[in-house]
Amino acid sequence: MFWEKRLEGLRACDPQGYEFSGMELPKSLKPVGPYISDETLLQSVATALHVSSQPVTGQTGSKTSLERNPGVFLNPEQPLVQAVTIADDDIKKQEERVAMARKKLQDALRSG
Repeated sequence: MFWEKRLEGLRACDPQGYEFSGMELPKSLKPVGPYISDETLLQSVATALHVSSQPVTGQTGSKTSLERNPGVFLNPEQPLVQAVTIADDDIKKQEERVAMARKKLQDALRSG
């Protein structure tokens, strides 16, 4: 159930052997479970998005029960993150960021 913990401390690197820097997670993503680092949280969320065929909602149990007895209360089908609610405002902001990134890419391709 905690296979992500086995990957803690491992980092991806480029062909020259230089480690990639860590990713910063949104502040709204809070880890759940004993001793869950940001790296473990990221691996857990990425895996859920890649592999799961069901909606990714996070853990819905109370934080205290999840911390106290994770083997009983954690849902293994969900990432090790507290339940997340995405608002319409969040979606709009993300759509604006994507549109801006696409415009920058289009401008770069035209000038290149």
